[in-house]
Order: sequence, then structure tokens, then C-alpha cells
Amino acid sequence: MSYKDTTEQSIVHICCPASPAGEDMPGLGIGQWDDLVGAIQREIGADWQITGLPELIWAPFQPEKGGRADDAVRAGDLQGALADDGVRAIVALRGGAWLLRILERIDFSVVARRRKPVILIGFSEWTCLLLVAARYPAVVSIHHTSPMYMLSSDAGRALSGEQKQCRWREIWSNVRLLLEAKAPAHVLKGRLVTRTPLPTGPVQLYGGNLTLVTALAGTGYQDAVRPEGAWLAIEDVNESIGRVDRKVTQLRLAGLLEGLGGVLLGGFTSEGRDISGDVATLLGVHVPGSVPIVAECNFGHFWPAAPFPVRRPVRLVSGPEGAVEVDVDWPGLMV
Repeated sequence: MSYKDTTEQSIVHICCPASPAGEDMPGLGIGQWDDLVGAIQREIGADWQITGLPELIWAPFQPEKGGRADDAVRAGDLQGALADDGVRAIVALRGGAWLLRILERIDFSVVARRRKPVILIGFSEWTCLLLVAARYPAVVSIHHTSPMYMLSSDAGRALSGEQKQCRWREIWSNVRLLLEAKAPAHVLKGRLVTRTPLPTGPVQLYGGNLTLVTALAGTGYQDAVRPEGAWLAIEDVNESIGRVDRKVTQLRLAGLLEGLGGVLLGGFTSEGRDISGDVATLLGVHVPGSVPIVAECNFGHFWPAAPFPVRRPVRLVSGPEGAVEVDVDWPGLMV
């Protein structure tokens, strides 16, 4: 079943335009397409039609042959889903790799012709798609943990079958809440580590995975990572503090930290070690002291992680001892 099978039901289109997810399925007792649809349907309800291309989800992973050999099909699948007004949400089953290189194959002008909004849900490699698509009013880009990512391990420890099933249900429960324009289970929050006060009015967040934000610098999509007063929300996994410094430096040298409203720092790890505190110190080298930094934020490559909307208005609410919560009008976003 593909995105072309539009019915009167609203469609949730699932896809793997980055890394395929076939290797993750056995741990959930999923062997074929109907099993996958049933497992999702049980969590989000029968009001939603599930579509997707099984051959992209179960595609072979071939690092010796450039990773994936189906670039045109992956791009066409995404473009078709973006163009179809029956598709109300596009959900990434995985992050991984190989998505950035197909951006130029997607004609994003189809989004400008949509009559109904579409929600994009994903993270990690999906950062580039979320940022580029968020430029269009009809798209609500949500940075949210991909269902398959957190099923393989947790801080290097393998999960039991029961734990995988539990986490699968939790993640799709959050997706269902987003589809219903309700607040998800986890609120984005952190701690203000600079003396600059928070703004009183609404702000916008942009970013996601730092590696992918940096990868857009110097490309035709660079405008998607220009601050224009917005707050940069970044996280990364398996990156040394030296590599993080190199990436932030590239953004600064490209002028992509000028006009920054502030920074939200999510999870950062290097060889299994939490380096979030080091990154907070590092940011102070690259941004002026007048730019507020909120660290210890609960988003990134871990579970549970809070979702946040990209380039949509939110409010930063101060609490005791530097605590900060991000207040999102979820019903207002989904209209």
C-alpha cells in the first residue's frame, strides 16, 4: 500500500527514507507489512489509515554500495506523501543516514499547494527534512524520537522483548496524542545556565541533531538554519567535544549564529559518556554573553525524550533555581 491509496480516512504515512528498519522488526514480533500496520493501528486507533512502501522499510543495508540504492524511490515516496492532502502525518520509523543526499530530489513546491496541514514526525537524520519543510506554513515539523531507534539498546544495554514492546507503545502513544492535537506525555524542560533573562514573549525553536544542522550550512538549504531571532535547539550522539566544537565553529564562521535568540542544549554523548556540561561551557566560547543558554534539556538520542515543534511559536517559562519549561500550544499548532 503506498501514499496513492487515498481514502476518506486521514492517512498516517510511515517511511524509512534514511536508514531501513527491517532488522529491528523481529524484536517486536513483526515479520511483514500487515504485522507492522496492525502493531501501529493498535496504538493510534482505527480512525487512521496507515500507508507506506514496504520495500523501503525492509530495504537491504549495503554500506559497500553507498548505503542505499533506492534514492529516486525514497525521494518520490516522500514527495508524493507531502503532495497528498489525504496524508495528515508522515512518521519516520528510523533516523540513521542517507536522507540528506536525497533532499535535492524532492520538489518541495508541492507543499505550497496543500490545502490541509501535514505533520512531520522524526529526529536524528530527519533533522534536515524537518528544517527544510518547516519553511512552508502547511507543514508542522515535530522533533520526536523515531519509534525504531530506542528499541535496540538503552545506554549500551540491550532491552528485553517486554521492554521493547513497552517502549514501542509509549512512543506511538505520544504520536497518537500529537495526531489528536493534544499535549504529549513529556514536557520539554531544562535549566538556565547563563545570567541573561528569558524573553517574555513567544519564540521559535529550530535545529535538532547538530551534525545535520551543520550539514545544511553552505548549501541551497542554508536559509533553513538561519536564526532570525530564533532559538537553536541541538543535540548529538557519539561525538567528541572536539568534533562538537568544529561543528559549532562552522556555523559561526558561516554567519549562522548571528541573530541567535538563545540556545537549548539537549543530550550529548561521547563513547557512552555524557558531555552535555562540556558542551554548555563550549557554547559560551562561540556565542555572546547576551545569548541565554538553557542546558540539561530532555531531548536527544535517549528515552524518554520530549518532542518540540520546529519554527513554531512556543513560550519559555521560568521556574525556581533556573528551571525552564517550554510551553507549547499543541492544539493551536495542529489546525
